[in-house]
Amino acid sequence: ASILTGGILFLIVALFGREIATMFAMSEHYHLFYWVPLSVVLMAGYQALNYWCNRRSLYRSMATARMSQSVSMSAAQVGSGYVGVGIAGLVGGAIAGHFSAFLFLLICVLKSDRQAFGRLNFSILRAMARRYIDFPKYLIAAHSLNMASFQAPIIALGSMFGSSVSGFFMLTQRVIGAPMSIVASAVGD
Repeated sequence: ASILTGGILFLIVALFGREIATMFAMSEHYHLFYWVPLSVVLMAGYQALNYWCNRRSLYRSMATARMSQSVSMSAAQVGSGYVGVGIAGLVGGAIAGHFSAFLFLLICVLKSDRQAFGRLNFSILRAMARRYIDFPKYLIAAHSLNMASFQAPIIALGSMFGSSVSGFFMLTQRVIGAPMSIVASAVGD
């Protein structure tokens, strides 16, 4: 489902990317919109693996994946800022963070549960998809609205006042939200 969503987003960006970028006063950065579908696929894969690890009580792996994500994202963003890459470095750092967390959890899950994945076949997957169809229906809408509410001020500030104001707001939002995010994710898991 997430690969399909990523494909649809890629088509939207390919067809309407310039118009969307112009609408948000980001026309010089429209090419960065092509990274959104990859980010969505990586985040969805990470989320699915995170749920699997939670179900299997692999809490250490979940915590290490979060650390891997934070370290790789921060290192890539700070390094690209030092080199002077600009906004592409922020996007690239976010992609690097998503990729490292996804890859770490994928390796952990494949190591610990290889037998469980070996027994899967298409008919079992289809039966489980039909049985649990309601979860993605409601979770996609809830997660999309949550991310939209989190990202809307950043996009609005960026289009009205420029990327530096938007970047400072995002940094402040991260610093202030870090303790709350740690507690919320611990309670959620």
